[in-house]
Amino acid sequence: MDVSAKTLATPDRILCSGKITWKGEKIQELTPVEPSPHQEDLILPGMIDLQVNGFGGIDLMSASEEEFKDLGKRLLKHGVMGFLPTLISAPIDFLCERLQTLGRAFENWPEEAARPLGFHVEGPFLNPQRRGTHPIGSLSSPDPGSLREILAAGQGRVRVLTLAPELPGALELVAIAREEGVQVSMGHSAASFEEAERGADAGIRLATHLGNAMPELRQRAPGIVGFCLSDPRITVTLIPDGIHLAPGFLRLALAAKGADGIILITDAMAGAGMGDGSFQLGPVSVQIQKGVCRNSEGALAGSALEMDKGLALFSRQTTASPLALAKVSAGNALRLLDPSYPPLLEPGSPADFCVWKKAGETFQLQKMRNKGRWMESKGN
Repeated sequence: MDVSAKTLATPDRILCSGKITWKGEKIQELTPVEPSPHQEDLILPGMIDLQVNGFGGIDLMSASEEEFKDLGKRLLKHGVMGFLPTLISAPIDFLCERLQTLGRAFENWPEEAARPLGFHVEGPFLNPQRRGTHPIGSLSSPDPGSLREILAAGQGRVRVLTLAPELPGALELVAIAREEGVQVSMGHSAASFEEAERGADAGIRLATHLGNAMPELRQRAPGIVGFCLSDPRITVTLIPDGIHLAPGFLRLALAAKGADGIILITDAMAGAGMGDGSFQLGPVSVQIQKGVCRNSEGALAGSALEMDKGLALFSRQTTASPLALAKVSAGNALRLLDPSYPPLLEPGSPADFCVWKKAGETFQLQKMRNKGRWMESKGN
């Protein structure tokens, strides 16, 4: 079987008027073809979201195993084929329970759902001054014993840990996490440029929702934001919802990091995909009005973003190339999690991809192929 597109972009190359041929669930070859009016506009890899707190009315801080699976089914309809279920700050024993309960669902995961690639534990070792919507009573000082409890409960499934590198003892946790194969991300932090640099020297390679829950970038005190934009060791995650970051900041990040240094995330909470209303993010009540998620203190509390809309908005606001879109929506995230994974949309890799159509200055997700099935997007 095959499908062709005017533009076919993998994280490594572009074919202008290209065709994907597959047999069963594996790609056989990518070949150039003659242009045709029947070609699709754009084909990109299935997307990967490294920060999903909830979606479609489901909050992962309280979800059952079946609700967790249902969340995966809803994500797939927006082109997300892999994701990190994300847990916010909570008491250590509660985080351990969540990791164990949700972890059991990994073993009999449904075919027709976005696949969990592990867990992102966002906290509880965060700076109280930059906690955002994380409950103040759920934060913890960096403690090796607590981290080991969390990692043990995750049974090897914790893939990303967000912490504030400037906290006393934080760098010791970085060393422990890296020894266990966990990527450490700096976030919810008031770190200076020098403190962030020490975090990178210790092994941190990621920044969580850059520009949010951090001090503003200043010319005489560039701080954590300036460090992450300037240091090639750090890959930054960005929320492209038009709320968390101005278009100019997205363009600045792309200019500073290049497409290889950016991963798009949603930071979606339970209200994502549900419209305006009242929802939960763990114990925190969140109101969504005109797509903006805020807690009772007025702080941003996750996002209502769907990944396909985020990539389309990033495309329009930055004019990023299709090659860049393939990197920031899938390739870079997969490389971070598993450098040995086969390249996306290349011979021998799964025939999983998203088909986009031109929509004004950007693209709109039309349909997806996943696990041998075609599926129309939620937006269609």
